[in-house]
Amino acid sequence: MASSAGQPCVIPAGPHIGSLGIVRPLYGPLRPCLSPPTRSSRPNGLIRVLGGSLNMALRSLIVLSLLLAATGSSAEQPTFPLLQDGGPRTAWVSGNYRTCLQRQRASAENSLLTTSELGGFCLCYGRALADATNGDELEAVGLGDVARIPQSFYKKMQRASEICWARMSPSQQPSEREKLIVTTKNQCRREYHPEDTDAAAAIVREKFCGCFAEAVTESSKQKMSPREALNYCSQKL
Repeated sequence: MASSAGQPCVIPAGPHIGSLGIVRPLYGPLRPCLSPPTRSSRPNGLIRVLGGSLNMALRSLIVLSLLLAATGSSAEQPTFPLLQDGGPRTAWVSGNYRTCLQRQRASAENSLLTTSELGGFCLCYGRALADATNGDELEAVGLGDVARIPQSFYKKMQRASEICWARMSPSQQPSEREKLIVTTKNQCRREYHPEDTDAAAAIVREKFCGCFAEAVTESSKQKMSPREALNYCSQKL
């Protein structure tokens, strides 16, 4: 499989995570708690998904975030209302997550990826787009009027997608250790409560797997065994 930019999008399977001695935590499922389409989708399709998924609560949060961002700022300077954690940013990321996941799962390009891996992409995508979206773009999306959404937003959607696929691809990493970290993190995504697919579960999974991958690939003196890393990272959730 390849993206529209010609970059590979299949995540190498690597050794099965079980072969590293990783076992699932002995506790129940994660607590349950809007979003990019497939990479080949056209811009209008992207916006229909995004705009169509904005419920009234999210629209109200967008309006509030715009008002707060405008306070004390110059009209000439673009504002980025979704940079701060909580409130509108959380609604933006988690609200788009479900639609993103549905569209990614429906794409034949992603047939070799698990739902939990696609969830990692959707979470990354929502966060990356939240970081880049300015107040004017956010207002246009909140209105749900495709004609008013600037081309800059389409470009940011594409860029966010490219960034997140690259982050999940070992071959895109600059060093052998970073390739190993990404491979291990992808394995962890497949194994750590894959049955929990909502946004809250994805957030916990990404935090755990990031911790785990770093812990088991550290230098020889600091490197943890899979069992040690499991206990350590579980405590940090």
